[in-house]
Amino acid sequence: MNWFDVYPKSVLSGKESIVKIRPRYADRRFPAEKIAIKITYHPHDCVAADDPEKGFNWTKANSILPESMWELSNGELIIKMVFAGEQEHRFCIEFEFEEMNEAYPVYAKKIVKFAAAVYSLKEDLYSLRPYKGDFHIHSFKSDGQADPRYVAARYREEGFDFAAISDHKQYQPSLDTISFWEGKKCAGFKLYPGEEVHTPDNSVHIINFAAEKSINTMYREDEEAYRREVAGYMKNIPEEDRIEGADPFEVAASEWAFDKIRENGGLAVYCHPYWKTYTNVLPEALVSNIFKRRKFDAFELIGGFHNFEYESNNFQVIRWMEERLKGNHFPVIGASDSHGTDSFDATPTPRQSYAEPGNTQLFCWYYTVIFAEENTAESLVENVKKFHSVAVCAEDEKYPHVYGDFRLVKYTQFLLREYFPLLKQRCKVEGLLMQDYLATGDRLLLNALKELDQNTITFCNKCFPCK
Repeated sequence: MNWFDVYPKSVLSGKESIVKIRPRYADRRFPAEKIAIKITYHPHDCVAADDPEKGFNWTKANSILPESMWELSNGELIIKMVFAGEQEHRFCIEFEFEEMNEAYPVYAKKIVKFAAAVYSLKEDLYSLRPYKGDFHIHSFKSDGQADPRYVAARYREEGFDFAAISDHKQYQPSLDTISFWEGKKCAGFKLYPGEEVHTPDNSVHIINFAAEKSINTMYREDEEAYRREVAGYMKNIPEEDRIEGADPFEVAASEWAFDKIRENGGLAVYCHPYWKTYTNVLPEALVSNIFKRRKFDAFELIGGFHNFEYESNNFQVIRWMEERLKGNHFPVIGASDSHGTDSFDATPTPRQSYAEPGNTQLFCWYYTVIFAEENTAESLVENVKKFHSVAVCAEDEKYPHVYGDFRLVKYTQFLLREYFPLLKQRCKVEGLLMQDYLATGDRLLLNALKELDQNTITFCNKCFPCK
């Protein structure tokens, strides 16, 4: 993917679009004559705009792209065609060129084969951009390992578009992190307020993402009012909505928190119900009652579990599927629940050194991709509520599994292969410069960050020119 630029990554379905493919380096340049290039076209869902009856199938899933649909101009290969359906389109390109090589004439001829891919979208999804983020992150302000300002820099290094520090019972660390990085980081990386909410006498964990106020502070400042209001919530739970074995106070306390988050413009997330120690942290009856009442905005479908806790994520996915079958449909997110970003062994193997620690477990394993008009709190929250989000499970940062509505899953898998790795390459340097600034305070580093910022913005605009 480093040898060729392919822009844009998404095109509007059913309308003629232009895709440009540019070699990045001289040893991959296109030949001067079109006759030397062969292009085959593969629509993944076997739908082609030029001939719906073409009969693509798994034994005959390609077609030579007519020369009338592409041209060479200023060293670029330009494809101009109508992209049908909502699907991935792959172009396999093969050509040969001769490089003068007097020392080794047998190697003078080079054969280049590569594939370029784009994704066609219907208008509603085409008008949105993908943003990769994490809602559930801990720092040493609660039970995490590192300074939240450093954690934020590490998230940018790994290619995240947004992050929210969400320490236990604490809202202020996220605000302090936002304040510190204001005007110092790249504009494309956004930090949002967050906290993990633990209301008194309630074992349900809740994420408050991007609300204007702290929910933990509300009950701490006036616990008497909290208990009075929760008592009112208990009275308003109909008898038919109660499940035997579920503590009605915990159900009501959870709903109080969900409402307070919403009232203050945030996203209320129901977290990891199948987390267990020796037993499940939440009784099954309580888990079911929260699902049945469905007063939360989104469900943390994937996240927070190490490899040995694989059952928990599995249970949550199956439970989500069963709820959907019953007609109880709600948005999902993925979140790491990470408590650190770096892993360093005091007795390192030859593959690990102090200068090159590994990522700690959970960091980057689980996250959310939201399709939104812009990277703002309002837009992200609103689009999660509209089911424009998917939960990603990529343990050890490999072999991602994506969960959500099927059309979003298909598109996200394409982006995880064709877009997000390229974004991460650009963000890596930004994150490292943020870390250097945090360590040294050298303001010259901020000038370098500003220059990189425009480069990343330009890249994103080329990938998604819908705006």
